[in-house]
Amino acid sequence: MQQELMSDLATMAILAYEDPEAARTGGAALGLSDFVYIEQAGTVVIVASDERNLVVAFRGTDDTRDVLYDADFSTESGELGTRVHRGFRRALDAVWDDIRPIILASDKKVLVTGHSLGGALAILLTARLLALGHRVDAVVTLGQPRVGKGGFSRQMNFRMQSRIFRIINYVDPVTRVPLALQGFRHPGRRWYFDSDGTLTEDASALRVLVDEWAFRVRRLKSTRVLGLAWHDKNAYLAILDASADAATEPTGIDIGVNP
Repeated sequence: MQQELMSDLATMAILAYEDPEAARTGGAALGLSDFVYIEQAGTVVIVASDERNLVVAFRGTDDTRDVLYDADFSTESGELGTRVHRGFRRALDAVWDDIRPIILASDKKVLVTGHSLGGALAILLTARLLALGHRVDAVVTLGQPRVGKGGFSRQMNFRMQSRIFRIINYVDPVTRVPLALQGFRHPGRRWYFDSDGTLTEDASALRVLVDEWAFRVRRLKSTRVLGLAWHDKNAYLAILDASADAATEPTGIDIGVNP
């Protein structure tokens, strides 16, 4: 996948935090139109498109500590016949009836994105569409928590192959909950930015773990004990913008090659 496309989808994930008019204006700058803004029971999703692509972007949560400490990590039987996070699933349920007809009526390539909780909803939406036999062409998540148990992750990897891109900004703690010890697993490819903002595509779990423990050793001298600065939505956008290939002219959303 082109890094320019990742940067554009990250922009859409951040625009989901904005009010409808600001999000519409930002989407238009990427060449997107047919803008739809949906808000139900605290879940916000925006849908926009160009000639070839339909982009679905979920808003995350502004209260990261809720995700880390206060969230209910219980599961229920859900997408693809597997165990998934109950709270995330119910958040998607709130907007499902609104976005389902828009997506299923389109013959465009479907691109799904979100930051934090929004990334979790992007993964669950993808699973739900796959269960209906609808193709999803790419998923890009930023600082996404784990969504389901091992069976869910295996099903998603089998069905999506290499089309899920999970972006991690250094020691972002949200990407490590719910705990693997609880049986939760991430699907998709791991695109990892280290402390210097250097990208490693398909980084190993060991590489990420080593950096995390090195940070823990140093954190007694740090004011950012939990690494929450790296979860900030604007921090994600900054690292993706910095790593995107330079373009002489604005390109907007482009998925002309197989992601």
